[in-house]
Amino acid sequence: MLVKEKYTNKTVGEFKTFDEDLFTSVACDDDEEEQDWVEPDTTAVIGHVDAKLKNWPVNVGWNIDLFDKQTIDLKFQAMVVVSQKHR
Repeated sequence: MLVKEKYTNKTVGEFKTFDEDLFTSVACDDDEEEQDWVEPDTTAVIGHVDAKLKNWPVNVGWNIDLFDKQTIDLKFQAMVVVSQKHR
């Protein structure tokens, strides 16, 4: 999961107060654009620790540093993997 600024497509903010038994910091290697490079070991991008079945909804906290802009448009991105075995 990650949050991006809608028009620049840059990853912003960090996830806070999440269950560390379910989530951990993950690399976002598919983003080849250097302007959106995310510092390793931050919680700007988090993912599931393992493939065990999850219950939804899952609560996570998130915060962002103040921007120079008065308003900012954000988009939340996530990927859900569905196991064929459990359909």
